[in-house]
Amino acid sequence: MHTWAKCGLQTALVTGGLLMLGTGIAAADEDVSPDRRVPALDGGLAVPVTMRNNAVGTPLGPVHAPELTREVAVHPAEPVGAGGNRVNGDLVVPVDVSGNAVAVGGDAAVVNESGRHARVARPVRTAAGGPLDGNVVDADWAVPVQVTGNAVGAFGRAGSVSTAGQQAAATGDIETDGRGRPLAGNVVAGQGATPVQVTGNAVSALGGATTWSDASSAGAAGGWLRTSGDRGAVAGNVAAVPLAVPVHANGNAVGVAGGSRSRARAGSAARAGDDGRIDRPARPAYVRTSGAGGLLSGNVADPSAAGPVSAQCAAGTLAGGSAADCATGSGAGAGGVVQTDGTRSTGSGGVVGPAFAVPAEAFGNALAAGGQAASRHRGATDARAGGAAFTLGDGSTAGGTVAGPAASGPVDVAGSALSVLGGATAESASTANSSTGGYAGTTGSGSTAGGTAATIPVSRPVEAFGTAGSVLGSAGAHAVETKESTAGGYTNTDDPGGFGAANLVHVPVAGPAQLLGNGAGVLGRTATFTESDTSSTAGGPTEATGTGGIGSGNIGQLPVALPAQVFGTNVTAGGSGTAAALTRTAATAGGPAATDGSAGLGAGNVAAVPVASALGVFGDSVAVLGTGTGRAVAATGSTAGGDLRSSGRGGTVAGNVIAARAIPVAQVFDSAVSALGGTSRAGAGTATVARSGGEPVSDGEFGMISGNVLDLPVRAGVPVFGVPVEVLGEAMSAAAGAHRLAGPEPGELDLAGDPAGGLPVTELPALPDLPEPDLLESDLTEPGLPLVAAPAMPGPVSRATPALSGLDTARMFSPVALRDSASLADTRARLADLFG
Repeated sequence: MHTWAKCGLQTALVTGGLLMLGTGIAAADEDVSPDRRVPALDGGLAVPVTMRNNAVGTPLGPVHAPELTREVAVHPAEPVGAGGNRVNGDLVVPVDVSGNAVAVGGDAAVVNESGRHARVARPVRTAAGGPLDGNVVDADWAVPVQVTGNAVGAFGRAGSVSTAGQQAAATGDIETDGRGRPLAGNVVAGQGATPVQVTGNAVSALGGATTWSDASSAGAAGGWLRTSGDRGAVAGNVAAVPLAVPVHANGNAVGVAGGSRSRARAGSAARAGDDGRIDRPARPAYVRTSGAGGLLSGNVADPSAAGPVSAQCAAGTLAGGSAADCATGSGAGAGGVVQTDGTRSTGSGGVVGPAFAVPAEAFGNALAAGGQAASRHRGATDARAGGAAFTLGDGSTAGGTVAGPAASGPVDVAGSALSVLGGATAESASTANSSTGGYAGTTGSGSTAGGTAATIPVSRPVEAFGTAGSVLGSAGAHAVETKESTAGGYTNTDDPGGFGAANLVHVPVAGPAQLLGNGAGVLGRTATFTESDTSSTAGGPTEATGTGGIGSGNIGQLPVALPAQVFGTNVTAGGSGTAAALTRTAATAGGPAATDGSAGLGAGNVAAVPVASALGVFGDSVAVLGTGTGRAVAATGSTAGGDLRSSGRGGTVAGNVIAARAIPVAQVFDSAVSALGGTSRAGAGTATVARSGGEPVSDGEFGMISGNVLDLPVRAGVPVFGVPVEVLGEAMSAAAGAHRLAGPEPGELDLAGDPAGGLPVTELPALPDLPEPDLLESDLTEPGLPLVAAPAMPGPVSRATPALSGLDTARMFSPVALRDSASLADTRARLADLFG
């Protein structure tokens, strides 16, 4: 065995032994019967390692690394514990390092097919006992690690064709009971699913690297949680942390004074926690507990997070050539429905559930410095965290409360090209769906400060997409995307006859922040075309009841819909460029609010400050000593809040409604600026509708200082369009019709390209006919990559990502077609030549 292989194997074995010694846990890869007697301290570890089909190219010829297929298992000594308390930990880490080729002064080529499955399934059960009993601490983590199908060429040529798939599961439901006892039946559960992929990457330095890779990975951790703290003290509480965060570095091609090419297909699925759908006939739920009649019992805290962290399908080069052609998919789900009860309790039955579905990804980008780079990417992402929350606070003191922020929205840098003294092209088509939380419902009938709710759902996709930039080079980008982001949902509180109860605070924020389809060049040439369809929704309707109560059933609402976008805008200095974008954007924050304070004191009042805004810069052009064109068509809908309903019949200071509705809209479009001999053209069509709030209605019959309505609509629309600015240059702008600023009723703003009354958000005005700039007819530099041919073998084998419970992975590899674009026909043709 070669020295380097021996050292690597020894390191792996020693590290695995230390991990097992530190955790003090039992052997893995087995299912444990829930009826088997288990010790108080228990756990499982599975670390199967696969190493095969790896090679190193040397000046003396290729050296094939030894194969290793090993799983190390250690059975610890019998652990000790007390009573029915349990401490459990399961760690599953299958590692596949296969199909990698490294050329160091010589050629290396490999063909690989590998896969591994590892599973630890350990449910946790505790028997009823006395005080300080039935508590559970459990940690489950599934970390499938995949390092396959990579090629590295340094002073040589490396090629790899690889197919790999693996699954890891560290699962187990938890069931215990703390009823009628102090400090009993509490659960602390950490559940993590983290598939790690480093596959299909091609890296060259003064050499060549080519890889064809097909990789899939799936991880699942934890299960549902059941306990109870009824009539207990600090009992039946649950603290759960489900995290489903895949990590990807797939299909990247990087060249330094060499040639690299990657064709990759990669998918992953991660699931943390489970909603217990087999737990019939009760409603499926991830967490179910109760603190009825208890003291500080049956509370749930379950922060959850789902979404990949990815760097995929990038092409980068420094004085060389690189090309990446990829299809990727990722699905992640964490947590689920929570159900508890704080009836007739003190400080029990509360839910705090922050949920985050925020995929962070960089994909389909191309960067060239003194060379040629091209990327083509198709992908889909699905992330879901948290779920609905149900609780009760009837007859309690500060029981049955619901609180927690929910954040949703991808953070992307994608489909963009940047060149410096080189040429770069990027083509990307993607879909992304993210959602967090859901319905939040509670009651507080006859309680004191019970059944209250505070929700802060935020749906905010943030991205830079389909942008091209060049300095003394050329860059082209073509991107198509569809995104849907949802946070929170309907919120309901109900409290007849309560004191300071069933009050509701709702602060939803929706709207993307995007840089799409823009171009910028300095003594360079750029071309971009982007199509985007984005839907962002935060929160939903709110409803409360405070009849016959004191200071109950009141609603405070601050919905904000704020899409902020810059797209279809080009800036050039001493070069030529064109930017074109088509966007459809819908942002919805909150919804109608309804409450009832009849026969109450200081009850059933509503205060709402909805803000519906739209900020945009699109279809503009700035040219200095060059030629530039900016074109855009935009349909934007921004809606905040809705109708307000209340009643103060027979009440005192009840059923009043205060609404301050704001519509700050500011858009700059269809403007052209030229200077110092530059030529600038701009064209835009837009249909923008902003609605803030709705109709406020109340009833104060037989009441005192009740049923009053104060409505303060404020509209402020600032459109700036069709403005040519010439400073020793030529500037032309062409709007798609006469724009108007009008609102048929308070709280609504319509900025449309149709003088007859505007267009609905689902329809778009046509772009004006504008002269095409010279760049569209020009020749983006042919990459001409000096790439090593892959070994003779069919392309990557299609392999579906394994499905996990409650997680839809069917769409992961669904084809996402790129639409033809006349403005980038040249770029598309050259991409077709490059990738075949």
